[in-house]
Amino acid sequence: MKCLWNSKLYNFLSFSLTTVEFTRFSFSLQVKNIIYHAVKDALNSLKHYEHQQNSTKGRMESDAVL
Repeated sequence: MKCLWNSKLYNFLSFSLTTVEFTRFSFSLQVKNIIYHAVKDALNSLKHYEHQQNSTKGRMESDAVL
């Protein structure tokens, strides 16, 4: 829902802002988008790493029992 609102705001502002203001606004959105995806990817990598560590630890414990 927020994406829809942002796109409508983006379209509205593209008509109401000067070229310089619009360029700054557009750049700001791009930077926020890059930061969002970088953090999302980092968290997914950490989650994957943690899952691997837990599964490896579980295998080592089961091997020790045998």
